[in-house]
Amino acid sequence: MVKSKFNLSRFVNVFLVLFGAIIILIFIFKIFNKIFLRGFRSGDSIILIFFLFIIYFAIIHLSGIKYIVINSNRKKLKYFSILYPLGRKIDLESYIGLLQITETGTSGKYKVLYLIDSHKVTRFKIVGLYYSNIEEIVKEISLPLIKQDISTKQYLKLLFTGKLTIS
Repeated sequence: MVKSKFNLSRFVNVFLVLFGAIIILIFIFKIFNKIFLRGFRSGDSIILIFFLFIIYFAIIHLSGIKYIVINSNRKKLKYFSILYPLGRKIDLESYIGLLQITETGTSGKYKVLYLIDSHKVTRFKIVGLYYSNIEEIVKEISLPLIKQDISTKQYLKLLFTGKLTIS
């Protein structure tokens, strides 16, 4: 059984995102309060839409951080995240492979893993930026690595939707 070990230096970014999201939520409530007290103005809607987009991207960013427990004997993966605080189980036997992509960010290069189902569609994402034991996680999943050269268009689709059909 392998449990994910978080890279503690990355959590400064996470706390900054959470702090920013809380401040933005406070501004959103203030804007709603102004709208109900003095009526709707077009400037308020632009600011509100901007803040909602920031909250949306903060949720996407925070949902990528998962506490993962892999039981290789049972071929099960259980994870906890902001979207699934009570946990969610994945049966690794229902997946045919693992797509590994190297991404580059401000922190350098890191691995991103995608589980591929029987329909050859990516279904689950593990961002190696947050884990200090990503190699151990890859070894414990024990699915074959699928080699795929993806185009820029496919990469952007994978980045923003999380889904890609592998040929």
